[in-house]
Amino acid sequence: MLNVASLYELEAMVLKGGGDPDTLRQEGADGRIRGAVLDKWISTTARNLAIAAAASASVVEIEAVLIDGAMPRWVSTSLIREVAAELDRMNITGVEKPEVVQGKVGSTARSIGAAMLPIHAQYFPS
Repeated sequence: MLNVASLYELEAMVLKGGGDPDTLRQEGADGRIRGAVLDKWISTTARNLAIAAAASASVVEIEAVLIDGAMPRWVSTSLIREVAAELDRMNITGVEKPEVVQGKVGSTARSIGAAMLPIHAQYFPS
């Protein structure tokens, strides 16, 4: 699931399709890579993320699934919409369906997470 959900995978698909993967990082570039490649990635990724969300929600109570990353908002918005739709199509009787929401960190998520590692190691030893 993780390889499919990877933005690197999307970049490879765009490049293989003759597109410019750098357009994925540009907010106004939505018209340049829309189409079959992006639609396929969103569809496959949404299905896999919905399965992961449903599996997680069946084990622990989760209020929401945050989707965020180094991608333009129009890509994450499409992905969020599709993940929510996939969850709606699933039979998860007895499991509280989590809300699928837009994260607010964006492209800085990786650096913020990395900055938290020393703090986590110091105060939350395993």
